[in-house]
Amino acid sequence: MLRFFDYFLKGIDNGMLQHPKVRLEVREFAHQIKEVRDEDQWPLADTSWTPLYLDGQRHLLTSDQIAGSPVTSFDVTQGSITFSYVFDHDTEVVGPMQLTVHVELEGCDDAYLFAGLQKFHRGKEVSFEGTYGFENDIVSKGALRVALRTVNDNLSLPYWPDYDFDTPKPLSPGEIVPLIFQLEAAATFYRKGDELRLTIEGRNVISGKIIDQPFKFPHYRTGTCKIHTEPKNPNQLLLPITGRDS
Repeated sequence: MLRFFDYFLKGIDNGMLQHPKVRLEVREFAHQIKEVRDEDQWPLADTSWTPLYLDGQRHLLTSDQIAGSPVTSFDVTQGSITFSYVFDHDTEVVGPMQLTVHVELEGCDDAYLFAGLQKFHRGKEVSFEGTYGFENDIVSKGALRVALRTVNDNLSLPYWPDYDFDTPKPLSPGEIVPLIFQLEAAATFYRKGDELRLTIEGRNVISGKIIDQPFKFPHYRTGTCKIHTEPKNPNQLLLPITGRDS
């Protein structure tokens, strides 16, 4: 960082422009770094964008889309729903992530929804350092207001949605719409047997711990969020897997 500021603020010729574009730090635990390496582009060149599908019946993330319970739901003021995936081999997940879910609201026409990813090792949650250096954070997270869900296709990337945020579109009774969440980029190493857990809820307390943040989200109103997981409504978590798994 000092080298960067010396070059761009002080004009010191220190070879900064020849420095690799990306410095990547892959973490296995909060204070345990698996590897630090330089990369030439972001997302990484060897990224394999891998979908995991939401199984509403078994509450699993699966590599194959299978038929199961058509609807699963939670209370937006205090409930949540989780989906779990256990890695069958050592895996490096590096980059931004995207979650697509099809939702219906009952008892309200709008809601704030939160999605988060946690890592569990031998049944115990692994915490990480989060935004602005705060401790006790989860792997990745994102938030979206249902009425401001409109994606701007001209600004979006296949793995990263962008939004207009200018025209609220509350839901009508019985209306089912897709929500596409941005999930923060992360660089995390999972060993065989480690669990990736996706939680969706209507409040910002996904892990049981206190996560320091410089902002708060309000509860919009009471109601129920239904997630439709029929095959005609594909719900998926898109993961950036690098192929460097050892």
